[in-house]
Amino acid sequence: MISIKYYIILIMTIFLSIGIGIFVGFNMNNGNIIDDSQAALADQIQSEFSRLREENTSLLDELSQLTRERNTYETINKIMYQELTKEKLVGTSIAIVQIGDAYDYQDMKGALETTGAEIASWQIIYDADKDLYKDMAQQIALALQQGIEVDNYRQLLDNGYIKSIIPIKSVPDFIILAVGGPPNQRLESELTRAIKATDIPLAAVEQELVSNSHMQLYKKEGISTIDNIDSSIGKLSLIAVIRGVDGHYGVKSAAEAIMANSLEISAQEVESNDEPR
Repeated sequence: MISIKYYIILIMTIFLSIGIGIFVGFNMNNGNIIDDSQAALADQIQSEFSRLREENTSLLDELSQLTRERNTYETINKIMYQELTKEKLVGTSIAIVQIGDAYDYQDMKGALETTGAEIASWQIIYDADKDLYKDMAQQIALALQQGIEVDNYRQLLDNGYIKSIIPIKSVPDFIILAVGGPPNQRLESELTRAIKATDIPLAAVEQELVSNSHMQLYKKEGISTIDNIDSSIGKLSLIAVIRGVDGHYGVKSAAEAIMANSLEISAQEVESNDEPR
């Protein structure tokens, strides 16, 4: 006779088997769901990747086209600039006095030489003890006024306060103050006043990317300013200023016009510019 214990064990086995079957079936179905979800996600990622790749290809094509157009405009601009400025400054000697070396002004030098101008000298002025500012400015102005590097000036060279890119060998017709980097109002003011005292015409320039503009200082000192000398229109303005068209040109707060109106100036306009204001 089969005992009750056997039935109990049989029933438990049956229910356990059913439970295991349900569990296995559930996991199999759940696995299919996970597989389906992963496949859908993979398809979505692949679709998005394809879209981004197509978009990137389109942007690269557009960038390539813009680059070609820019190169074309730059070539045309260069040709027009050379034609507009050709021989405009023949016989004019220019001294470049650069304050600090944070910015490169080789491009400006090359543009001036294209006009026929002679770069008579090029000095880079470095910071020094504040007590030396006035004497430094006076010695630099004196050397420019006399067209010779006097002894006190040479001492500044030896001490590393001045770097001579092109030595001073003659008196210039025009002086360009090229600035940039951290403003040094006292040094710049002393230098501006000392050079103004020589009666040699001068102007101050800086590049458009100079964020902390120096041009308001020079405008207050009463000299012409160009705040975008790294652009073609800035160079055109500088040529006009050298030829006698005073003003404040560029794109920053000190500017009163984006560029000079003309590269030509009559004798009557020169006389008008020389009258006291």
